[in-house]
Amino acid sequence: MKKSLFFLSVFTLLIIACKKDKNNSDDRSVLQGSVSVQIILPKGSPIDISKTQIFTLGKSYKVDSKGKANIDFYGNGGQLASLFNESGQLLLESYITTVSKEISIKTTSQALLFQSMQMIFLPDSAKFPFLLKTTDYPPLTEYYSQMEKAFIADPLILENKNFKSILSQAITQVKQKNVNDIYGRFMDVITNEEKSKIEINEIDDENVNIINHYYRRAWAYIYKTEYVKKENHEVVTIWDKIPKEAEARKDTKVEKVKFVGKKIDQMGVVSGDIKATTGPVNLPILDDEAEVTYKIRVIGPGKEVGGGELSGLTQTEDMKLLGTLYQEYFAYDILAPMLLENLGYRSLLPELDEDNLSSYFNKVNSLTLSNGDIITNVREGKVRDAIQLFSQVMDQNKVSVYDIYEELINGFRATYKNIYNTSQEDKNENFDKAKKVYNLLAYLSFENAEAEDFIIASHKYFNELEEFEVKVSNNEVRLSPKEGVTSTFTDYLLVASVNVDTSGGNTIKYKWTTTGKYGVLKEVGASSQGT
Repeated sequence: MKKSLFFLSVFTLLIIACKKDKNNSDDRSVLQGSVSVQIILPKGSPIDISKTQIFTLGKSYKVDSKGKANIDFYGNGGQLASLFNESGQLLLESYITTVSKEISIKTTSQALLFQSMQMIFLPDSAKFPFLLKTTDYPPLTEYYSQMEKAFIADPLILENKNFKSILSQAITQVKQKNVNDIYGRFMDVITNEEKSKIEINEIDDENVNIINHYYRRAWAYIYKTEYVKKENHEVVTIWDKIPKEAEARKDTKVEKVKFVGKKIDQMGVVSGDIKATTGPVNLPILDDEAEVTYKIRVIGPGKEVGGGELSGLTQTEDMKLLGTLYQEYFAYDILAPMLLENLGYRSLLPELDEDNLSSYFNKVNSLTLSNGDIITNVREGKVRDAIQLFSQVMDQNKVSVYDIYEELINGFRATYKNIYNTSQEDKNENFDKAKKVYNLLAYLSFENAEAEDFIIASHKYFNELEEFEVKVSNNEVRLSPKEGVTSTFTDYLLVASVNVDTSGGNTIKYKWTTTGKYGVLKEVGASSQGT
């Protein structure tokens, strides 16, 4: 057969003005200065306000007799500040923002609600609208009233965690209940169907994208399992069932959705499409093949899969990466947001660059490896048990929360100056306060791990292994890419490959189109062109 190749390029004629941001410094200040915070206690409260301290950004700040204290202010979205009495017992907590600079039972009630809905695992774009909305949200009026009465009766309501029943009722007032089915059905040929929030999209005749719609970490393994010979249409089966000793044709990291969504609803919950794209991933077909079948196996944190078509992970997949994915999931997606929230620096979450955090990961990983039950609990969906066990392991190894903080914050020091530079004296003084805030966040954050919009979704919504099947056919006319997006003043190569013999007068027609207002289609090596 004669093969004809046509090469075309697209020149876009759009002009975009670019302006360099002079403020994009590599040495930004993390602090905006100091602010005055007002403590507001309900009438009848027995607390001596002059003997309290505010804990935030890893330090303690004295409160005067009028309930005021000056604290360092980070300012981006809202930093967590907690109030302690002279005995180091936790009284109240609040988010200090550019709008609200008070710590009261109402702001505490808002913070508890925010944390119990797992929203500490999202960036501050979710926090600020949530706080604004819930301030005067009518369905929560009774919740605030009940919390105030409970606080007057027991000022140590946070310390003793005597708020659960009141908080649970409030959650039903604001929590989204429309949890989507994260599972997809098993299909022989998959293009854009989702399974465990992963889908495979065709780009062109030999390439696909792996789309991750979630924060979950994943890894893809690709196997060629069958092909059909072009000359006699004989079906050649390489693997009817992928054996444990099989080596993947290729393996690749699946990009993870970052800590951001396209839109936030009125309660501050992420909604709409969020995705990360891995690709193009090439699934080649040889000239003497009429059709090739590929299996794409994607692994990641979730329920263990056994029996049936998916008989479990291959030895290569299981030994090579799944354990590491769980360790990264625990260190970066569970522990890091909690630590940043505790310090008041959760706004840095979207800038969490794991490449700069190897020291932090190694510190956390060494502790998790010292007790295998930590990751076992994570694999079984018992995230709170894993956190509590990790705290015990820290104590056993004489590792303080501050030690973990230090390793985490070091990853941000290349960009930010004045970030968390606490003296050893401050660390010793505030050790118990930091641990109590950390334990409260751990207690709250995994109470309602159900909705799929959050990073720590219920374990039941995901499988450790999903398998997709893709068939690649050797078509007579192949266009690459079938769809694409151009960049300004950039040549974009389009290829049409025609596998027919045209010597007998046969003709093949195909058409390239552009959806934009401007652009030029030009055949390489020819004088003709169109717009």
